[in-house]
Amino acid sequence: MLTNLEEFYNSHVNVYEEEIQSFKNSVDISNILPFLKKLKIDISGKRFVVILSLLFTKGGYGLNLNDTIFCVTPKFCDKEQNAINAYGRKTPLESSFILHEFCHSFINPLTDKYFSKITFYPLNESNLKVANKVGYGQTVTIINEHVIIAIQIYISVIRVVMIINLIYLN
Repeated sequence: MLTNLEEFYNSHVNVYEEEIQSFKNSVDISNILPFLKKLKIDISGKRFVVILSLLFTKGGYGLNLNDTIFCVTPKFCDKEQNAINAYGRKTPLESSFILHEFCHSFINPLTDKYFSKITFYPLNESNLKVANKVGYGQTVTIINEHVIIAIQIYISVIRVVMIINLIYLN
């Protein structure tokens, strides 16, 4: 069976444009590159691409191909705004998910490189079931996720300190 992708795409351009605008209106990614630089991550010569996935519904995916860093992001349910397919909402941590997926392109290769030097204690059966359920059944993926979440916590702390300074200095 042959498909005509170009015809399909052209007949749905308005849908794609609406999705791009929805993302731009709900997620500010302008602070991601400065934070990566602050983490001493070399981003020179890199191109960052966010792929909006209309069919991907749980979690995201980060990967790199040559010098292009990708974040595949799904739409999420925003319970506060009662919107079933929202990309995000205006909060201080709104770009955290995008940053998380971009970080995989930098952290995963480091984990692979130094994996033999890491001491990892096996998870108990209960925790292993949870890890497997969310797609983190391999030791390397568990380590990657923990490192990236630690980076997100670090960035969150920086933001909270900045907000506190603004409150008390003004």
